[in-house]
Amino acid sequence: MRKARKTKVAGKTLDELVAELRQSDDFTRARIIEKLVASPSRELIEHAVQLLNEKNTSLRMDVLDILRKTGNYGIDAVIHLLYHPNEDIRVYGCEVLQDLKHPSSLPHLMEKVYEQDENVKNAAVTALGEFDDPRAIDVLLEVLHEEEWAAFSAIYSLARIGNRRALPALMDVFMHQGEELSLAACEALMGFHDDGIVDGIVDFVNGLEKEKKSAFVPIIIEHGDAGISEKLAAVMGEKFLQHLLSYLKAEKRKSLKVIDLLVHFRVPESARAMLDVLKDMDADGEEHERVLRLFMELKDVWRPHLEEYLSVEEYALPVIRACGAWAATSTTGCSCAAFTHRLFP
Repeated sequence: MRKARKTKVAGKTLDELVAELRQSDDFTRARIIEKLVASPSRELIEHAVQLLNEKNTSLRMDVLDILRKTGNYGIDAVIHLLYHPNEDIRVYGCEVLQDLKHPSSLPHLMEKVYEQDENVKNAAVTALGEFDDPRAIDVLLEVLHEEEWAAFSAIYSLARIGNRRALPALMDVFMHQGEELSLAACEALMGFHDDGIVDGIVDFVNGLEKEKKSAFVPIIIEHGDAGISEKLAAVMGEKFLQHLLSYLKAEKRKSLKVIDLLVHFRVPESARAMLDVLKDMDADGEEHERVLRLFMELKDVWRPHLEEYLSVEEYALPVIRACGAWAATSTTGCSCAAFTHRLFP
């Protein structure tokens, strides 16, 4: 029989605490983990990695939590997980080392990138995204030329690193690979906030056919800053408005970034789109107030259509509120306020 380990935590040996982990409910297990994490040691790590062989899934997840928080105290034991015969445990090893970011684990993670098992390879590629190291970047740049699923993970890892060495390769993927990889590269490139790259993205997307363009515009809206969207709006003109309107119809959660862009297009379609958003929002919420202010900025557009908007029940309240706010700030008189006063004397 194996002797109990000598190290004690809160008056109990590690073996005793582990036995409690196996048998406890979620609340008690959480308290035990707190005690273990508060007393990290190499012995704890060596003990914990053995528990990853347990069949109890909840226990394995708890052990991973312990390793993520204390693994640097026994990094060699965590690295050794990468060479376990069980594929799942090798993946666990990659995931924990990704969180620990210990420099000594880098060569081992790089080695796992070339493993045949796809799950382990993908976990290793993802983990390298935490290392801004020339060796990691070199490996990730190589993976860009491998299978699509691996290249996809490499793109996001290079984006997380944020090293400008990756820019030429990411730009090449954006312009010459299939749509899925190109979209991923587009998102990654925008994270660098480089004016030259932004101009290249705008020119490329503007030159695409309508159907392909419609795939890229939402990515730019969601992940780009206001600058790139405004540049695209300037280049595409009214066509960009149609993409914005389509985006608002398709997305249940309305993006304030998109609504901000509508102000650049002073046409009835923009005003109506804002009303469609306002009618579904909490009238007392901050977002409603913000959209209402944007709607007021288009008053010269929707003022000629007051009767039409007020005749639609779901539009009436936001229009009346906009008119009231406008009247309160107007110094020259307001036909809008006069009209609503006539409706509601």
